[in-house]
Amino acid sequence: GGGARNRREQAGGRGRHEGAGPLFTVGAPTTQFGRGGGCSTQPRVFRFTGTGASKRGEQGKVVSVGPTMYVGEQGNNEKKGLRPIVIDGSNVAMSHGLHSVFSSRGIELVVKYFSARGHQKIVAFVPQYRSKPSQSTDRELLERLHKAGHLVFTPSREVGSVRITSYDDTFILDYAAMHGGVVITRDNYRDLVNEKETWREVVEKRILMPTFVGDDIMFPHDPLGRNGPSLDQFLTF
Repeated sequence: GGGARNRREQAGGRGRHEGAGPLFTVGAPTTQFGRGGGCSTQPRVFRFTGTGASKRGEQGKVVSVGPTMYVGEQGNNEKKGLRPIVIDGSNVAMSHGLHSVFSSRGIELVVKYFSARGHQKIVAFVPQYRSKPSQSTDRELLERLHKAGHLVFTPSREVGSVRITSYDDTFILDYAAMHGGVVITRDNYRDLVNEKETWREVVEKRILMPTFVGDDIMFPHDPLGRNGPSLDQFLTF
């Protein structure tokens, strides 16, 4: 929901607040500092901007018009049987952590659930900075999931006191759209649903919302409502 997204953005440095410090702007084709080039020890507010083949919404998001993904040969014959599971790692972790902590355990529970159901491809997307100390409840667990192929880190780096974090939701929607995956999240992606037709299809037809009761995880029998498919049908091509 909106509350979880706001907390994630605040925790992840993605909040877009105008401050008194210099404005750090990142985007094609140049990188520059606004309001002068003087040095400052204060954390800088940054904003992603783009020119040419991109478009930016009111909240500073950037959506490329050109392709941002290449699919390897192993991905060509995937669309049969059970659908890939694409986990919105930040959303799931914050939901399990009651919107106060990034709970690595929440991601693991989703992976275990779908592994038990027989899904072969299960992957969570998480910003890279979550692998650092004090950025999650269990960084070692995140690393184990990463090594097992169930978690990938989306780009996030620091330049001085500035954290530059790419929007992880765009990775989630791109991957799910390309591979016919089901996205596990409590997010409605209101800021992205109208950016691409392929994203809209994912948001409208392939979002599966988890419910955590402690370490129990539950999913609806009817993901698209009473007139839609059963969960078993929903998870199958």
